[in-house]
Amino acid sequence: MSAAERASRDQMASDAAASEEREMTLMLAERYHRTGERRDPHLAFAQIREDFLRLQVVNNDLARARSGGGQLDLKLVAKSASEIKKRAERLKENLALPEAEGGAKPPAAPDLEDAEQLRAALSRLDGIVLRFANNLHAKGVRRLDADSSGRLRLDLEAIVALSTRVKKGSEKLGEAAR
Repeated sequence: MSAAERASRDQMASDAAASEEREMTLMLAERYHRTGERRDPHLAFAQIREDFLRLQVVNNDLARARSGGGQLDLKLVAKSASEIKKRAERLKENLALPEAEGGAKPPAAPDLEDAEQLRAALSRLDGIVLRFANNLHAKGVRRLDADSSGRLRLDLEAIVALSTRVKKGSEKLGEAAR
């Protein structure tokens, strides 16, 4: 491939990314206009991109820690769960996803009592984060329909609830170990 062809391909990729960002900004501006919120769509788009990537990175770090086989670093688990919760809450706010049909809520679960329950909860959290990321990536923000938007919102709510439980459980297990 010649230098001119590479430059042309790079320019096309850059143009496509800029076009997608413009479309996303317009879509967010329209959503905020409909809801009456006063937000900068450019800031929201940047936060969505940052939170989406960071949510996956932190989740991958937790998955590696869980699969390590040794004892869990409970401080890392608590810190990571806290960041996952923060990112998921901000994604839910910035994406302005509608309520799921029927007002469905993620199921409540009991507190985490031991390391095995914590590992199981981390595994469930990993699955939900992966499902959320795959669904959002597959659809793209600007092509979300009501059904997929509701599922994404439920996933984010489940991520928030489960990450809260994981953080509390890891802190409780950490205190008990001291």
